[in-house]
Amino acid sequence: MPGAAGARFSSANRRRYAERRGSMGSPSARRTEVWQRYVKEYEEIEPEAQKVRDRAQLRALMASHNGGADPTAEDLEHIFAHADKDKSGKLDAKELCSGIARWCALLKERAFISEAFTR
Repeated sequence: MPGAAGARFSSANRRRYAERRGSMGSPSARRTEVWQRYVKEYEEIEPEAQKVRDRAQLRALMASHNGGADPTAEDLEHIFAHADKDKSGKLDAKELCSGIARWCALLKERAFISEAFTR
């Protein structure tokens, strides 16, 4: 019967796809892994995870992720505005990790665009 054979084939493909996806990890699992890495990095740097950070401390951390080069004022304000969810003017652990993740993504995007236009 064509219908039954198709169903078995389809089920086998779904199983193989699920196995492959499980070994690579889903996109949301990869995002969670990156997020956990940033939180762990923050907790290693700052044992008191509730300590807040201001713009000067964020600038220093952004520079350390950019090979020591200070971020521009616009970059700093962009990242701080994105990260400071409660608009308190200070960053807690989660907000800091969110800001650094955004900064690293922005650096990768700029490198990709720069490389694309130099080809």
